[in-house]
Amino acid sequence: MKFEASGYPAACSEEGISEEEAAARKKAYIDKAWNVCQVRLNPDRIKYNAGLRYVAKLCLNSLWGRFALRNRLTKTEIIDNHADLAKLLNDDKIEISSIDQLTEKFWMACYKAKDEHVVEHDTSNVALALWTTSAARIHLLDSLQKVSRAADGTPRKDTRVLYMDTDSIFYEYETALGDPLPGGEQLGELTDEYPHHTIAETAKAHRG
Repeated sequence: MKFEASGYPAACSEEGISEEEAAARKKAYIDKAWNVCQVRLNPDRIKYNAGLRYVAKLCLNSLWGRFALRNRLTKTEIIDNHADLAKLLNDDKIEISSIDQLTEKFWMACYKAKDEHVVEHDTSNVALALWTTSAARIHLLDSLQKVSRAADGTPRKDTRVLYMDTDSIFYEYETALGDPLPGGEQLGELTDEYPHHTIAETAKAHRG
């Protein structure tokens, strides 16, 4: 979904190319997605859609996050009868943090399971969560090294990393010396989220 909502690469619609060349580049992009990532794209659905692309990214992040979701999160329950309220108060498997009476007939209870009674949720998988984030950090380290070093391994003095997280890097460089991180369109390749913007000014805060 993210592939299709991102639209075709800019090279498929650049000025000066014929319709035949544009069609050939689009076909090459679709074929590469299948050959490299085993993702079969529908050409009728490949159109830039900012909202759908954002939803696709959110779904991906939520999917990976479910593997490492804590099993002892606080739960909130709305209760509308005294029997259920008494059952909750007498449950020795939970710790109640608060009970608020909303109206004459409704209460809101917040509680979580005690350590010895925690039950894993259906998607809990610490091994997958650790592997995924570890692999992402390896890719991040590789990208940081490319930003700070030239192809021959010597330090680049024109570059500076401004911000980074698991899957993002903000950096500046001298345009004349070339972008140290060329982008791509396939899985695992970097995408310029703001292709028509430049960094004009930065501000940083340091802890004392």
